[in-house]
Amino acid sequence: MPPTPLPSPSVTSSPERAFVSAHLDDLHADLDAWLRIPSISADPAHAPDVAASAEWLAEALRRTGFPTVEIWPTAGAPAVFAEWPSADAGAPVALVYGHHDVQPVDPPELWVHPPFEPTVVEGEHGPELHARGAIDDKGNVAFHLLGIRAHLAATGRDTPAVTVKLLIEGEEESGSPHFAALLQERRERLACDVVVVSDTGMAAPDVPSAVTAMRGLADAEITLRGPAVDLHSGSFGGAVPNPLHAMAELLAELHDEHGRVTLPGFYDKVRPLSERERALMARVPFDEAAWLAGPAASRATYGEAGYSTLERTGARPTAEVNGMWGGYTGPGHKTIIPAEAHAKVTFRLVSDQRPEDIGPLLRAWLEQHVPDGIVAEVHTPPGGVAPCASDLDSPAMDALLRAIGQAFDTDPADVLFTREGGSGPEADLVEVLGAPLLFLGAGLPTDRIHSPNERVLLSMLHRCGRGHRTPVAGAGRPGALGQRVHPAQERAAGQVVRQRLPVLAARQPDLLPVRGVQLRVVPDQGEGGRGRAALRRADRRVVAHPASLAPAAPTTTVAPRWSSVTTRGRSPAADSAATAAGTCASPASNSSAPPGASHAPAPATTRRATASPSSPPSRAVRGSWSRASGGISASAGVGT
Repeated sequence: MPPTPLPSPSVTSSPERAFVSAHLDDLHADLDAWLRIPSISADPAHAPDVAASAEWLAEALRRTGFPTVEIWPTAGAPAVFAEWPSADAGAPVALVYGHHDVQPVDPPELWVHPPFEPTVVEGEHGPELHARGAIDDKGNVAFHLLGIRAHLAATGRDTPAVTVKLLIEGEEESGSPHFAALLQERRERLACDVVVVSDTGMAAPDVPSAVTAMRGLADAEITLRGPAVDLHSGSFGGAVPNPLHAMAELLAELHDEHGRVTLPGFYDKVRPLSERERALMARVPFDEAAWLAGPAASRATYGEAGYSTLERTGARPTAEVNGMWGGYTGPGHKTIIPAEAHAKVTFRLVSDQRPEDIGPLLRAWLEQHVPDGIVAEVHTPPGGVAPCASDLDSPAMDALLRAIGQAFDTDPADVLFTREGGSGPEADLVEVLGAPLLFLGAGLPTDRIHSPNERVLLSMLHRCGRGHRTPVAGAGRPGALGQRVHPAQERAAGQVVRQRLPVLAARQPDLLPVRGVQLRVVPDQGEGGRGRAALRRADRRVVAHPASLAPAAPTTTVAPRWSSVTTRGRSPAADSAATAAGTCASPASNSSAPPGASHAPAPATTRRATASPSSPPSRAVRGSWSRASGGISASAGVGT
């Protein structure tokens, strides 16, 4: 079923939108110039072009107004760093990550237009810009420049509402071999409150969505050796092992009849998808037949049994054969038994898997399966890419959803969650900088990324530019990174659990959460809600705006402090007199806990909160504050 078309961009007007619309020619001119630079990092012959790309971007950032712009050399290709501090004391810091290098263009004969001569083509959904790097990733970087200008023009500010930093890498398409070292070396300059990755996209042109996870990657090259030299197939065929035969058999055994990878231990660390995660993925409209005929260009689906195609491509680990060669492949015949056979394989990884674990698993598996007379060697490059994911319940995610909602003229609660099957250095950003991760990109599955005739739908870039004030420029707005729930509202959370939820259970059963889903007391962004708090499910559906909550005192821009209430699966009637008890726990740990399960003790840095004075002893609400989580959690017996 096709998704419902969204309203026309003309439905909603804003100063940011007006500025972007009036300056689209600036964005197009920038891309026309930048995309002509063949910054192919994988080819050493293009190293001067990668350097020229960095220089072009640095100058564009200075022209935009960034007071600090630097080109950071690495042992490989240069990265570009820029910073624009906010004049507001205590403003949050947002770091935007992208890359300015591009993929090779092979095979060049398949390009309809020259890959480094940007060409606008009228497509089904409007004008498309065709060029290598149009969306991966120069287009995704360029819309930020226009978005920041729009934010400043619309607000009359001369600095952004938050401190904005950019780190644009020069060798992402070569596996980011020097990126982790660069982050370690420059970690103090890169310190931030949130990382915004602009190297992803959305589900469809009319489906506002946010990427919430990317898979990791481990690769290996397998070499099988048989005879010491190539042998005459007539004299020796059928009498000695053939390395190519052995390789074909081994690769065929890499999966079982259910599509699962057969390496022992491969799934041991895989974090299973929760019911909530599967439900969120199932909301994304997906026409499998159109996908096969379009971007997949395939005749049938395949994969691990028990999972949908979207789950297989975004949330499950895989093993793929990328190449296989050996013997004679030239014209005519050369009747030999080859001395060697080779194959390249890659493994996409999901939450809790580590790339460094895959090499030993593969070697152990080969030792058990290689036939007599064949010697196996496995080369695994150092590093690899770890999987990464966003916290669906963080204030930063709420800011992102408002940004996408603004760009698409839709309610943030209607923004869908997707997962990116590809891999990048995002896990390094999280591990080194320790900041929450968001993804904001304008790409589409049909953009032919890494293929001939790469394109970007220009309307997607325009939308992302006009929605830029959040989470980057708008992260300091009410309810975003810098906003907190006032202590009076936090104290009232116990009252909400004790008094309001039984009433809501009777009045709004369809809005109450299921087992393990969190409720949160958040700043009320609704009409007339200023100074109040709203009770809201972790999937962003508002349950109530309790009138009993105390008005908030004036707020200040501080570290996020959000109250949360985790529900447990008992009936509303049974829970009307139940005891509410809790500990400081993350949404992930709460979501999997069975009813009545005990929680891990709070960390040493936790300060216990006392029960509300008005709460009877038998129904007291306990909570705990933690520097790590910054929230109060209480379990309550409401839900189905």
